[in-house]
Amino acid sequence: MKKVRRQIAVLLGIVLCAAVSAGCSGNAYHAELALLKRSVDLNGYIREEFLEENRVFGAFYPIGEAEDGTADYEQLTDESCPRERIFCIRSEEEFNGVFVLPPQELKADFQTQMLVVYTQACMYSRPVEIKRVEKEGEELFILFGMEERRGVGDASMPAQIYLFVVMDALDVTSIACALKIG
Repeated sequence: MKKVRRQIAVLLGIVLCAAVSAGCSGNAYHAELALLKRSVDLNGYIREEFLEENRVFGAFYPIGEAEDGTADYEQLTDESCPRERIFCIRSEEEFNGVFVLPPQELKADFQTQMLVVYTQACMYSRPVEIKRVEKEGEELFILFGMEERRGVGDASMPAQIYLFVVMDALDVTSIACALKIG
């Protein structure tokens, strides 16, 4: 009898641990990081005027092309430009206003989902993951995480990156995002 109770206790412990782990997976509201791209890699996907109008402070942008096909770059240092931008796309019409030809990874059913687009300047080309999604009242917060590497030498000139999150459609009026390294 003691053996059976012990086995039941162990089984319940395993089930409880699995439930707690699933609840802490960072996938609240079915949030999925659908795509991470540098702005230069989005040419042909996102409308050129959208990319031009939504530049961010600190990123380098091409300013011309040399005869050999290489581009010269200049850093955007205008202090009046934002350091990040966040967009919430809730309809097919808004989606088509941003994208010319959406990447295959960006599939959203706008009846039940929305697309959050977060962009900032970043000097690393490392994998990013969603660490936390929180909703408090009408405010949404998404925390992204990037692995910290020391002495790897993978830094480059800062480029504008775009993070695309497909998630449940929520009734929010404010969205904040942050990218944490480490």
